[in-house]
Amino acid sequence: MGYDYFMSNKSTKEAVRKLWIARDQFARHLHDGPAQSISAVAMRLNIAKRLIGEGNSKTIEELNQAEEQTRLAAKEMRYLLFATQAKSLRTAGLAAGLQDLAEQTQDTFGVEVHLDVDVKSGKKLDEENQSLLFLLALEAITVARKHNAVNKISLRMNFIENDLLLLEVHDDGDPNQVASEALEELVRLIEGDFDNTAGDDNDNQLQIWIPLSLAAVKHLHKKS
Repeated sequence: MGYDYFMSNKSTKEAVRKLWIARDQFARHLHDGPAQSISAVAMRLNIAKRLIGEGNSKTIEELNQAEEQTRLAAKEMRYLLFATQAKSLRTAGLAAGLQDLAEQTQDTFGVEVHLDVDVKSGKKLDEENQSLLFLLALEAITVARKHNAVNKISLRMNFIENDLLLLEVHDDGDPNQVASEALEELVRLIEGDFDNTAGDDNDNQLQIWIPLSLAAVKHLHKKS
């Protein structure tokens, strides 16, 4: 059955298509509503500072902090728009999408993301397959990023067998953090498996096994 198994089920493919439709709708609402509103608030705070002048330093200090927080919120909103739409993934493929994800994560949150991705992992899969792998990576990075004091994340995606991919995420945060419900649901959807443990260097390690054939599914769950 080869690589067609991963997303050969028509109902699963349809679920992925509906997911992207819903994400596109959400992105439009986010862009037309909260994203523009937050940017407008930041601009008005800046105007308010100029109107007050330098006579009230305490007020200016409070407005500076409010403006900075608002600009940070606007930056995170742009990240949400990127993560929701994933334009680079959908136009240039999985490798480009993951590279963009790494850059956006560092630019928005100051968290360095190092990628080690087997280029074959994208080329051998169709659009829906690549979308699901991207969502897995996105959710895994999100889980890692939300650890306390995380500065670096390492994401590896490589074949460990001909029809079995391993997605590994290491970070320097809390080694006791657990996977999210969204990540667990995605892993169930692909009939994969995951493990969340402390790595060799006592860093946090998340491993996700992604079967690409029926034989790989049976072999994976037989071992587990």
